[in-house]
Amino acid sequence: MTVFFEILGSLYLFFTFRGFHWDSSKSVYHAVFHSVSAFCNAGFSLFENSLMDYEYNLNINVVVSFLIIMGGIGFPVLSDIKKNMLKRNGFKRLTLHSKIVLTTTFSLLAIGLIGFFIAEYQNIMAGYSFSERLFSSFFQSVTTRTAGFNTIDNGLLSKGSVMLSVVLMFIGASPGSTGGGVKTTAVAVIVVSVFAMFGKNRDVNIYKRRVPDSIIKRVMALIAIAFIVLFIMIFLLFLTDDFSFEQT
Repeated sequence: MTVFFEILGSLYLFFTFRGFHWDSSKSVYHAVFHSVSAFCNAGFSLFENSLMDYEYNLNINVVVSFLIIMGGIGFPVLSDIKKNMLKRNGFKRLTLHSKIVLTTTFSLLAIGLIGFFIAEYQNIMAGYSFSERLFSSFFQSVTTRTAGFNTIDNGLLSKGSVMLSVVLMFIGASPGSTGGGVKTTAVAVIVVSVFAMFGKNRDVNIYKRRVPDSIIKRVMALIAIAFIVLFIMIFLLFLTDDFSFEQT
């Protein structure tokens, strides 16, 4: 599965890089490297300013975003989609895990897109057209959560975008994926638990399936440990580095 997506991404990126009048060997090298980096949610680039020179290039943005998302939703979900889509069973036949991952992933992508669109409307994207704002906001939403590429200058992001980036990076990708974070499923359980707490039905149900209390406790413990570790690390950075909060 890894080889399939990375070869597919390499082919598309190769013809894109060839369009910039690079020779074949250089185009192959850059295509394979960035395809592997994107699918593995590594975010490493061979260019000094990541992908900022290709901010408006449709192929680069679409292919890299696609690879990041495929690597970020996890191999169990990819296998489940393959099995059910080939049989034309559709979304209803997917496992509960796959439904939670896909719903949460697309929700976070939408939240990130809207958040960056609003936060950078009069900042980095002040002179952009509507479609350019939409394009850049979507790529930033995709890459911030699980990868590390950028098509806009992260050093010029507004404070709102910085906060949004921190939240998205903290959540990260999904279980069994190539990305990090506390995972989308953990956040989904916490969010549904909060709504259940204030609702009439105190049981936590997701897609008509009850989430056991043991799972909820494990998720809460995971989130708590992550917060504690982050707090300690940020505190130590403040003690050792003379930078502002955004730079730290």
